[in-house]
Amino acid sequence: MMARWYRSWVWAMSLLAVATAAVAQEGQADLDKATDLKLQAKSLRDLQQVIQLCESALKKGLDADSKQFAEELLAATRFQRAERIAEAIEHSRPSRQWNALRRMALADLDEVLKYDKDYAEAYLLKARLLTLPGGDPNEARKAADEALKRLDDPRGKARAHLVRSRTFKDAKKAIPDVQEALKLDPENEEAMRMWAGLLMATERIDEAIAEMEKFLKKEPGDLGVR
Repeated sequence: MMARWYRSWVWAMSLLAVATAAVAQEGQADLDKATDLKLQAKSLRDLQQVIQLCESALKKGLDADSKQFAEELLAATRFQRAERIAEAIEHSRPSRQWNALRRMALADLDEVLKYDKDYAEAYLLKARLLTLPGGDPNEARKAADEALKRLDDPRGKARAHLVRSRTFKDAKKAIPDVQEALKLDPENEEAMRMWAGLLMATERIDEAIAEMEKFLKKEPGDLGVR
């Protein structure tokens, strides 16, 4: 016959297991809402709500699998918001809102990198944001370096080299990165424009004209050299 104390212990452990499972699932409703909203999110406000719901779900408690999913969803949503903000900044004139938006995006990226320290695209986006007016060229260069350590595909590496080239005030120091970008991705139009601009800035006028002519054969309507 089972000892009374042992039956009591089994009963107590059963209650504890049920209570633990209940606590672990307390955040599931918020995670389900976050998942549904993420699938149809269109605005920054929608993404903010997804972030808040994920954070709430994690705080309330989830089982191991749901917790991992919530953390992945949170990181992906933060990256998406940072990307949206970067695009908005890059396609608008400098304003008072720039720094506040950039701080929000950089904070998102820092959180993403806490979750996945090897996420190359997060480093690259961070570098892009920091090369914009009022940013920090030195920190941008560090972020671009981290991206280059982790990127494998030639086009991705080319983009990182172009971002890093913008961290140098001296045009001559930017040349190696732009040249490397062209080696990695010869059809990269931004690299072509930047190379022509650098040749012009370093008074290699004939070469600059030749590069612009070569580019204009590809893109007749684009006369801009950035």
